[in-house]
Amino acid sequence: MSFFGGSQEQDSIYVHLKSNLDKASNSDEAVKALMTLGEYQIEYDIKEAEDYLLEALQLAESGDGETADLAFIYNQLGVLNRRKALYG
Repeated sequence: MSFFGGSQEQDSIYVHLKSNLDKASNSDEAVKALMTLGEYQIEYDIKEAEDYLLEALQLAESGDGETADLAFIYNQLGVLNRRKALYG
């Protein structure tokens, strides 16, 4: 059992998710990739997660954002704020 195995696994997942964002060919794909990155990063880097989710929100609102995507983004921002202990 490697002491650093979890970190390496996290890095490979992050790299994969980031490459999905880089390969996004339209705004819908970019929104989905940003949502996934934001959700993933909540466990590892709150600030980066917030940046991804806010970018997804901005992109979704500027186009024809799907209601389900907007609901997911707002939900994840709520989770993020709860973890930061920001209420109200």
